[in-house]
Amino acid sequence: MPSHALKPWKITLLRAQAPTELSNSGSSSQEKARLFAAARQGQVAVLLGSTQKMGVGTNVQARAIALHHIDCPWRPADIEQREGRILRQGNQNPEVGIYRYVVQGSFDAYSWQTVERKAKFIAQITQGRLEHRAIEDIADNTLSFAEVKALASGDPLILEKAQADAELTRLARLHRAHQQNQQNLRHTIPAAEQQHDLRSRQRGAVNAAIARRRDTRGERFQMTIAGQPLNTRAEAAARLKAWAMHHARHAGLRRGEIDLGPLGELGGLQIDATLRVSTEGSVLLLALHELPVDAAQLPMHQLPEHAISLVRQLEHRIHDLPARAERLAESQQAAAVDAAHARESLRQPFKHADAYAAAQARSAHIADQMRHRQQQPPETRDADPGENPSAIQRASFPAPAVEALTARQADSPRTGARGPDPSRSHLHDRKPGAVRRPDDLQR
Repeated sequence: MPSHALKPWKITLLRAQAPTELSNSGSSSQEKARLFAAARQGQVAVLLGSTQKMGVGTNVQARAIALHHIDCPWRPADIEQREGRILRQGNQNPEVGIYRYVVQGSFDAYSWQTVERKAKFIAQITQGRLEHRAIEDIADNTLSFAEVKALASGDPLILEKAQADAELTRLARLHRAHQQNQQNLRHTIPAAEQQHDLRSRQRGAVNAAIARRRDTRGERFQMTIAGQPLNTRAEAAARLKAWAMHHARHAGLRRGEIDLGPLGELGGLQIDATLRVSTEGSVLLLALHELPVDAAQLPMHQLPEHAISLVRQLEHRIHDLPARAERLAESQQAAAVDAAHARESLRQPFKHADAYAAAQARSAHIADQMRHRQQQPPETRDADPGENPSAIQRASFPAPAVEALTARQADSPRTGARGPDPSRSHLHDRKPGAVRRPDDLQR
């Protein structure tokens, strides 16, 4: 709203003897700073200004008790900026009032409808919901805009439709979440069953390996590499290094994982060797044959000095087989529980099904009522709300504020003993489209 459009409001407030200041486009930064400081100190009771002049950087929330939207802006962000002047830290009041003014049968309905449409789209994008390709969710602030639009239209059915659609949207969101959960459960059951079967096979292989393994601790160490028995770890490391370097040369410059075949045996279990070649270098991997155990590994450039670490890694994995079997049993049991829980949950119906059906029926019934009324002849419809501009939907001031304002108006020599009607808009006359000018108010 341009600054000159706020002057009639200032004159009306001056008649009520309220300390009022207008933050217009000509105010300098120093003047605005002094004005805002006076408002924070309680020397100015009312501030009038546009969204641009009283938006970001307006620090007057300390004593702010009410914010009035005189017009409807075109962007939801402008409403957020306006209300951010009072809904912020530092406000000394436990409660504040936010008022929106609309006129039946006016352009206000279209304005609020535009803000509602924009707020819907913005809210859906910022929520980051990716489960649907269509954007349709409504946020809480959007519903507030829809209700104001319904009030401005003067049609109670529109407000009822907005409320019904809000409840329907909420339940539809829950229904979609239920359906998505049901779909996930249908995938969970076979996945859990496959996991259960896999863990069962792996447990069998590990238990069989535990039965075959031999103790290699201390002096009982024995390892076979390429058919050669070795009784010490140092001998095994030296033979392992020579065997790996020989097979790495024959592997050439190929990249990827190259199967070098069986290396030998340790503790009665077969050891398989793999060479992993990449741009970062080559790594030798030694694994227990067909067992779900991580492979021992060592970069090839460290093999000449640290080959014995591969032997120790293999020994640790063999000694850890009983603990590995226990972990597999726990994983198998967890998979069985997941499958049973998924089957039970899949049998559960949507708990809000009755409320969802009732909300759909209510929304459809209201829509039918609105279509039926539109199909009626014009002479059977209600009178145009625009013919009665006195039916202005406006929020009242808190009762103490109204009483104080009315008392001050009654004592004012400019308003007379009766004073202006606080329930009536000071901008709109009884005749449609008539707007009082400042000189009219003074007369």
